[in-house]
Amino acid sequence: MKNNSKSFQPDWTETAPAKKSYRSIFKWGSPEGFKHPNQKLFNELKETFGLTDEHFRVKQPEGNETVSFKKAIKLTKAQVKKIAAIVGENNITSDEYDRLKYSTGKTVEEAIQLRNGIVDRVTDLVVHPRSKEDIREII
Repeated sequence: MKNNSKSFQPDWTETAPAKKSYRSIFKWGSPEGFKHPNQKLFNELKETFGLTDEHFRVKQPEGNETVSFKKAIKLTKAQVKKIAAIVGENNITSDEYDRLKYSTGKTVEEAIQLRNGIVDRVTDLVVHPRSKEDIREII
């Protein structure tokens, strides 16, 4: 069924991502800002990929689930303690969301994986050095 109406508009998402959700990692820019394809681009996408309006009537997974994965940290407690001693306890985190946020979500492929809750690689520890000296000492 070909339905490429020029007036059809998908039900674009216009809400900020839930905090600590997969979508919040790959939602670039302001969480409340949205820029959807204009009608010309939308029609071109449908034509190029052989799609109809029907392909856009049902929303696909958007990654609104809270980040949750079970990937153990490979650093030893002694290594984490040493890094914390260098940069300060407040400048490290092993929180699942932070580990994933700083490990991924920068490419289209990663965004698609995150939409589906797929976590491949993730850092063991997020470190926010305060100075060049912190970086030197960590290295």
